[in-house]
Amino acid sequence: MSDQEPNIGLVLIDDSFIDRTIVSKNMELFYPNRDMEYFISATDALEALKADTVLVGKDHCALLLDIHMPEMNGFSFVDAFGELPESVRNRFAIFMLSSSIDGGDMSKVEDRMLIKKFVSKPLNQEVLSNIFKWTLESYNASREH
Repeated sequence: MSDQEPNIGLVLIDDSFIDRTIVSKNMELFYPNRDMEYFISATDALEALKADTVLVGKDHCALLLDIHMPEMNGFSFVDAFGELPESVRNRFAIFMLSSSIDGGDMSKVEDRMLIKKFVSKPLNQEVLSNIFKWTLESYNASREH
């Protein structure tokens, strides 16, 4: 494995303007060298992932996914994501986001192997730091297989 740090990006799928703004501002302040792409709709994100046009050239990406969205919720997205080619799936570490902690949602998160962690909103610098750390761990684990 190379000593060079992998090129890790961030994908945010969230219909909330406020939450997208919070993440964008934190990225600008604390991670200006990391690329970020966001989607308002899980359906649009899934189509872009199918076309393999999301943050092309990145070694690995944190995918922050809101649970509660119109049209397609986070769990439906994860189920559809699981049908994508392995070459696409292996580029992303999924983190489920919610501003409410619901026991039913937590058990659904735990039941889905593709979800790395549940993260409470709003996100701050410390949480983003942990997300990038967990994404790097996911990248390293994928390289060992």
